[in-house]
Amino acid sequence: SCEDVYLSNTSKTTTVSNTMSIPNDEYSDDIPSVAQKIFNEVKDTLVTLQHDVKHRMNGKVINLSSSTHQEIHKIFKDEIVPIVNQVDARVQNFENHFVKEASKFVRDFKSLAKKADDSLDKIKVLECEIERLLRAVVSQDIMSIVQYNLL
Repeated sequence: SCEDVYLSNTSKTTTVSNTMSIPNDEYSDDIPSVAQKIFNEVKDTLVTLQHDVKHRMNGKVINLSSSTHQEIHKIFKDEIVPIVNQVDARVQNFENHFVKEASKFVRDFKSLAKKADDSLDKIKVLECEIERLLRAVVSQDIMSIVQYNLL
């Protein structure tokens, strides 16, 4: 998990350091702009939330040895940290899945665009052939009319 949670017994503070993985640059250029925008909004929201959690967790506690503080510390360690790690794992899984799906979509789109370009090229060739045949037929008709009028 990219979320490292350290509970320091010496300083009695909690530090959450987060590094959200950024998709490889090779994928970033290929992700359609709408999907990239949604992805960036989700990522920005998560980073903001993580900074807020970090800020709140680093608040000073007046009596560090109190039983209340120890209970909160235990609850945090036993319940909150696993939830944060699970959410982070799900976010990473979502991010990886999103990048894979976006890359697959881009590959499929490029493949369809190539097929469309190939079809357009074939249509242009056929149009040129039709125009050539039409000119040949018109030329033959003109020659037939000229020959008929000469007789």
